[in-house]
Amino acid sequence: MYNCFTQLNTDRGYKRRSPENIISMKQPFNNKQFNFTKIKPEEQIMNLGSIDKDDVIAINVSPIEYCHSLLLPQRNKQLPQVITKYSLFKAVELFSLSSSLYLRVAFNSLCAYASVNHLHWHLYYLKWRMLLEYIDLKEYIGPVQILEKYPAKAFCIKYSNVQNIDDFVNWAFLIINYLQNAQIAHNVYITRAKLNCTEEYKDLRIYIWSRKSSEGTKDINAFNPAACELFGHLLLKWSGGHTAEMIRILKYLNFKNYSPRIYVHADTDLMSIEKVKYLEEDNKDYKIIKIRRSREIHQSYYTSIYTTIYAILESIPHLWRECPELLLCNGPGTCVPLCIIAFLFKVLYITQTTIIFVESICRVKTLSLTGKILYYIADYQIIQWPYLDKSNNQNDKILSI
Repeated sequence: MYNCFTQLNTDRGYKRRSPENIISMKQPFNNKQFNFTKIKPEEQIMNLGSIDKDDVIAINVSPIEYCHSLLLPQRNKQLPQVITKYSLFKAVELFSLSSSLYLRVAFNSLCAYASVNHLHWHLYYLKWRMLLEYIDLKEYIGPVQILEKYPAKAFCIKYSNVQNIDDFVNWAFLIINYLQNAQIAHNVYITRAKLNCTEEYKDLRIYIWSRKSSEGTKDINAFNPAACELFGHLLLKWSGGHTAEMIRILKYLNFKNYSPRIYVHADTDLMSIEKVKYLEEDNKDYKIIKIRRSREIHQSYYTSIYTTIYAILESIPHLWRECPELLLCNGPGTCVPLCIIAFLFKVLYITQTTIIFVESICRVKTLSLTGKILYYIADYQIIQWPYLDKSNNQNDKILSI
């Protein structure tokens, strides 16, 4: 219906600089934090003809898409991430010089998921036809129109309504400047568009979204809808959701009461390691253990018998050595070997580990295979949908959230 383009880009999840702690729309530039005057010379692609080399295009070290780069207007002035009319003009001018139909320009304000508080615009190519290139708009005032028939409402200025770059920039900046003065977080996206629903992409559009502020350090484990996502380009940073679900649960725990913490992952799941390290970056009282994965995706059930047995045997020394008081686990089959051994140790009075299994939020009507197996082993199962709660309401060890 909305022709969104969803893209898995794992590098955006862990091969990136740490986001800055953004607490205000008026947060001043801080030279002690990372900024674009500190980038390496080899990251700089070119300067835009300015004598003082102040307008720079640089490589984005954590690219969204093909040729993702950064426009850094008046870089050495060390301006905060607040749009100036000059920077908007430079972005539009640079965009207009390209003949590509797939070039995109994006901006995220402070408190709208900007990662660095130093003035910059994103440039990249998205070779995919998007709904907002031709969607009908509602007239508002002058050349300003409203994006209405879309989940994320926005202001829009079309170049064809003004036929002049100066007026095009002035009208867009009028809205942006109002939002900045009112301290309203916002995202901006510039794209080529069709003229009057024809097949010719000879128009330009600037979309401006106002939004609720998001303060603090951006959580790279979460889905953060910024300019690209509002445009319909949905970026997924992780290939699986079970670890992300577990991370969200762990954020509610008081780590002082649960120390040390031991994370167990499958030997082929390298991405989960990065998520754990990010969660625990300020802590030292944790360790990471890997075991054989019980079953790979598309692995036959016949051969998975042997890999599961191997994983069970591999789990024995870890549980013997660590003797955990609590085993908290969720969806993946990796937790089954651990739970089996923890259960056997409990029966034999070796340990008294409490086993809690959290069913995935994706399980709406029935328990997963892992959930069905652990139904007889876990001390408690936590489910996240009312239908599951209704179908299991006779069992005291089934808890709902």
